[in-house]
Amino acid sequence: EQDTAAPWLFRATDPLGIGLFRILFGTIMAYDFARRLIFPVGNPSFRHLEEFSEFQFKLEGFEWVPGLVGPALYAVGVGLLLAALGIALGVAYRAACLAFLVLYAWLALM
Repeated sequence: EQDTAAPWLFRATDPLGIGLFRILFGTIMAYDFARRLIFPVGNPSFRHLEEFSEFQFKLEGFEWVPGLVGPALYAVGVGLLLAALGIALGVAYRAACLAFLVLYAWLALM
């Protein structure tokens, strides 16, 4: 079983597909967070998170994740926007992916 998977896992492939996926994912995420930061009317935005922060229900086991309000919440949004642009452009790619992962998880667990 292991002998049949090894050639498939380690064969040479064209990196174009993953490169296009990275650019597309980063562009879509950057657009989404820019839209939520700049044009919050009619969209679930950071303003909605701030207004309803007292009604948020914490996930069991993640009560320790602090909720953010005001400028700190918008700083997370700007950080997500910059990380998404970094992913799309390939600038500091690993750092951008790590920042996006941490900030997005924080936002989801808030």
